[in-house]
Amino acid sequence: MGKLMYRSAVHFSDRARFDAATLVSRPAVLCLFGLSFSVVLFARCPAMILHPEFWAEDGVIWYADAYTAGRYSLFFPQNGYLQTISRLVALAAQGFPLRWAPSLFLAAALIIETLTATFLVSTRMSTAWPSTSGRVLFAFIYVALPNSFETYLNLTNAQWHLAILAFLVLVSRPANSRLGKAWDLGVLALSGLSGPYCMFLLPIAIWQLSDDPAAAELQRAVIVAICCGIQGSFLITTIGDSRSAAALGAGAGTLARIVVVQILLGGLLGMRVTSRIIHAALFNSDDAVITIALAGLLLCIVALWRGPPVLQKAALFAGLVLLAALWRPQVSSMMLQWSVMTVPGAGQRYFLIPILLWIGMVMALAADPNRSLRYLGSMFVLLLFGGIAADWSYLRLPPTDFREKAQEFALAPPGTRIEFASHPAGFSPMVLIKQTP
Repeated sequence: MGKLMYRSAVHFSDRARFDAATLVSRPAVLCLFGLSFSVVLFARCPAMILHPEFWAEDGVIWYADAYTAGRYSLFFPQNGYLQTISRLVALAAQGFPLRWAPSLFLAAALIIETLTATFLVSTRMSTAWPSTSGRVLFAFIYVALPNSFETYLNLTNAQWHLAILAFLVLVSRPANSRLGKAWDLGVLALSGLSGPYCMFLLPIAIWQLSDDPAAAELQRAVIVAICCGIQGSFLITTIGDSRSAAALGAGAGTLARIVVVQILLGGLLGMRVTSRIIHAALFNSDDAVITIALAGLLLCIVALWRGPPVLQKAALFAGLVLLAALWRPQVSSMMLQWSVMTVPGAGQRYFLIPILLWIGMVMALAADPNRSLRYLGSMFVLLLFGGIAADWSYLRLPPTDFREKAQEFALAPPGTRIEFASHPAGFSPMVLIKQTP
């Protein structure tokens, strides 16, 4: 009996006796799920939410550009492409006191992550993943994900979560209402203009269109294609000057170490446990690390071969994201970039989507009819729960004097130049010059 209950929780086809899909379709229930996801995110680091700070480009780029250039900042590329969601929030924040800006940025990131998890639970996803219980479990794993501190509730990296939401919209059942259709196209357009992800989503849109040549699928594909054209034009003209010039330091052993440390182990056991494991003698040998990576790849192939089409589409999306990240990463301006990416926690944003794919494959194996694969997948799921526990809480970053500086800036005469410290440590400060009201 226990085995059947467990399988129903992770299987891609719902065998539960109760009508969970009907329950989840109710707006009030979806709102409760959204609230639950927000509570999980809050519980991971209450201090960070109660006392927010700017993270990375939040202040030094998004807010500073919006304050200086206003709406024209929407057309400023960053790292080779437009990042519209960050700039829109920064523009909206201009209507409020500066001291509120970090809270507004965090609220936007919280909304995006919560909406992504809630959409996964909704019945719109039932055609791609029929198991309501499986989607609910995965949604809670998503907001409790190990090895994900860098993408936790900050506007700069909200684009990654928005890309995940766009993928879910593409593989979901087309909306029937005008509001639902507007939501779909809005999410795809906003995500497409908030990073390079439209390039990786276009094959998914075309795949969906080939499966179902309906008007709704065509509209989605057209929106993604238009975003590709816009972002592609910026990438062609600016990427050479906007990315780190540091050498990659590419190699088979280094690649295997990245995959093992950041995805296979980091995604299941979390950063804290993985940081200890990699000091074992086993990890001194490239051959051993390559063997582990190949074993993980073999498991992924088995999961894809036996899994549902949505898992294959997710693999294509995640694979393209990972290839792009390895080709032009932005993790160091001087050191060999691939070597930096072997360090637990380094460049976590690049591995968010591959980690979610890996967990999806583990869940597929845990629900496989083959007993051996099911036991193997179940063991990995148990390890994942351990990793969630180990990486559950995030330490609050050291507070800065932002609020004091913001108050000083509010009272300063025009022309006053003030620097604001930013996180993470060593990141350039935000510089604002007071303008005439």
